[in-house]
Amino acid sequence: MKLTRKLEHKLAVLLILPLLLMVYCAAAQSPANLAGSWQFNRDSSQLSATDIAYDGTIILVVEQTAATVSFSEIYKSAGSPDWSTSADVYNTNGKEEVTTSSIGTTRKTATWINSGTQLKIVVVDTQKLKGVPTDFAVEQTYSLTNGGKTLVVSVLAKNPVTGETQSKKVYNRI
Repeated sequence: MKLTRKLEHKLAVLLILPLLLMVYCAAAQSPANLAGSWQFNRDSSQLSATDIAYDGTIILVVEQTAATVSFSEIYKSAGSPDWSTSADVYNTNGKEEVTTSSIGTTRKTATWINSGTQLKIVVVDTQKLKGVPTDFAVEQTYSLTNGGKTLVVSVLAKNPVTGETQSKKVYNRI
């Protein structure tokens, strides 16, 4: 009888432990929630020489589903009407998407990294430069800090025209 009870306890532990582990792993792999409106914080950012300066307010709008994330920007300046960019939409499954136009080919991927705490987006535009196909690459890594109140975008750009540049763009949730 004692052996049977010990065996029952061991079996119960062996059955429950994997279930708890699966729940823990599923929770740990839920991607960060980047969705919302974010105001650009110029003072906390580290821009590269190739970043365009804008004196007004920039609002980054992020929409996110389980399978996609999209980014658009609203530009505001006193005395001028607001204007917006069209949304850049990315599938977050890590598969490369390829589009071709009259000026070249664009390849883009979006992947959750570091157990879903960061989103890495890579965009490579291939265009002809003096008749030679040339890559213009941008890698962006999106991370939440300050308890989800701050969005940090680390940017690495590589191309033969400007070389390699790095910047860090900081946004505050509004």
